[in-house]
Amino acid sequence: MRKLTVLLLALMMVFGFTACDNGTPSTPSGGINEDGTITVPDPTKEVDEATGTYISEQMTKLMPVIAGADMTMVAGENYVYDRDGDLIVSGWTNDGIETSYEIHQDLPGMVWLTAGTTLTTVGDGGAQTIEITSLNGKPFGSYTETEQAQVQDEFDRIGDGVLGSVAGRETYSTTNTAVISVDEVDYSLTLEASSSGSPNESVEVYGIKFSPAFDGITEFTSYTVESGETTKTVIEIVGGAYAGIYDMTGFNPSQP
Repeated sequence: MRKLTVLLLALMMVFGFTACDNGTPSTPSGGINEDGTITVPDPTKEVDEATGTYISEQMTKLMPVIAGADMTMVAGENYVYDRDGDLIVSGWTNDGIETSYEIHQDLPGMVWLTAGTTLTTVGDGGAQTIEITSLNGKPFGSYTETEQAQVQDEFDRIGDGVLGSVAGRETYSTTNTAVISVDEVDYSLTLEASSSGSPNESVEVYGIKFSPAFDGITEFTSYTVESGETTKTVIEIVGGAYAGIYDMTGFNPSQP
């Protein structure tokens, strides 16, 4: 699973106004599409020095507090699509440890992990070994040792070796929650991260939702689109005096 620190670092970079190259065109307003692409809202306002300074100050205040918070994962999803935009494999988790998968298409060389197959695993792929716990609704231990070895071999090969040969796009999302205190006020946070990548373009989305509103703001969201050698950054602020959607590509606040 993508680490929470990646989300925090990305937000710090975006809201700190790291300069980017200009040139990537705006994409239509929307969210995660059925084919795994992510669309980005069109900017509605021009960014100015006051807006940039305000956001930078707020994020400078928030980021250290959020980075030190006790986060709880509540959802994680992963989808792999073929070059026609049809789903190949889906996976989902509530804690980042136990994961459920479904195979939607037959894959090269797979005998067990064919279309319609479901399985669950435990382990995060980092310090832990990923262990299959069930296959098609049956405990994995109920299969013979030979069958288990065959399934495990296919599972180990289904990653870059098999999916990499047929995949055209992969999407990923996580949702984490936490409670923080700023200026003696408690806020419930929902931190969301999504990504969609293909050989030609990638989109990263990072967002923070606040309850109650933080200085009138209920949500910060950043969108980063990379296409070739160009990068476009858009932020969306919901609520507060600076609500709006801003194109931050190439923006730098003036330095004292």
